Amino acid sequence: MESIVVKTSNIVDGKESALKMIEDINRKIKLKKYSLGILFCAASLDASELLKTLKEESNIIILGCTSSGEICNDGYLDDSAVLMILTDDEKRFHSGVIEDIKDKNKEELEELINKEYEKSKKLFDEEPSMMLTFPNFNSIQTIKDIFYIINSNYPDLPMFGGASAIDFNDDTQGFKEFYDGIIYKGSMPFVFIKSEEKPIITYENISEHTKCESMEDKNIIGVITSCEDGVIKEIDNLPAYEFVKNSIDVELEKSELFILYPLLIMENKFSYTRVIMDIDRKKGYLNIAGSVTEGSKVSVQVLSYDFIERSSNMIMSNLRNKSKNKKFKHVLIVSCACRKLINIFDKKREAEIIKEHVHKDVNLIGFYSFGEISPIEDNEGNVYNFYNNETISICLF
Repeated sequence: MESIVVKTSNIVDGKESALKMIEDINRKIKLKKYSLGILFCAASLDASELLKTLKEESNIIILGCTSSGEICNDGYLDDSAVLMILTDDEKRFHSGVIEDIKDKNKEELEELINKEYEKSKKLFDEEPSMMLTFPNFNSIQTIKDIFYIINSNYPDLPMFGGASAIDFNDDTQGFKEFYDGIIYKGSMPFVFIKSEEKPIITYENISEHTKCESMEDKNIIGVITSCEDGVIKEIDNLPAYEFVKNSIDVELEKSELFILYPLLIMENKFSYTRVIMDIDRKKGYLNIAGSVTEGSKVSVQVLSYDFIERSSNMIMSNLRNKSKNKKFKHVLIVSCACRKLINIFDKKREAEIIKEHVHKDVNLIGFYSFGEISPIEDNEGNVYNFYNNETISICLF
């Protein structure tokens, strides 16, 4: 499988930008029998003409979503679109889109996912190597259902991707997903891929391998005693926000909690992070990005501004150890939009660290998301596909 990455910045004329991207593709690579595109485009830009022209002029199926910042071999970009084209003479891609995922119950989603999985298996004449997906983050219950279906029915299938994103505090934007020249809202574009080598996927978050200060060190640990998807209602049988306020001993604005004080959730077998999206001060509820499990332990973490540097270096070190010097050609990166906000005065640094570790012949593409998708491993070595917050996730294939 060969690939190429092209980009366009400051899109004013979508058609002109698309034609320039196609010109770059044709100049840099000879397309083979089967091709697929992965596109991340800034939510601040109108991607309609760009997608339409890419479809008309290349006839390549392209999927992706809006982003809160783009990454490619050149580093970090703003107000841009980055596109990776994968091409091969063998059938290695089966793609599609599930529309209006919020309106579908678990049984409907399961039927659709199983149908597409079987199509890929028949096309490849073997199990797919991985599934890439970029769903809309408009229903935590739907996201939870999707992961339950994949983990239950296809436990050996690694998932990778991230949720569509927007620039923070911009109500004029919308979460959008792309598939085959069309812009969707509330969908789940996906592709099953058969890769030559087993893909390597790893992630880093603030609860693992980093030195950020945790309130756990101060023995301030609570138990989630009441919750539902996307909401922590009570911790230690008291309003959840009281626990947060007592932990950090100060009243904070929503934006400060969102960026610098994520929650470390400790279940029986593994730990993960949840971002506080909003506060219901009257009820004392915490609205979070993702689901949690009642009975889990919880502590508040305080992020230091240098944790981006440390966790980015750590994930690249982990990748080197996992890859064992195998030559991978393609790199996909999904990083939490909160990580960019934490590092707002040096927001290019994360991409610069990644560039320092990636060989110049490797094609790299990524984006800042509203939720990162990758497999995680529990204390017993079992692997589950999971919806993360505050992570950087990387896939080599």
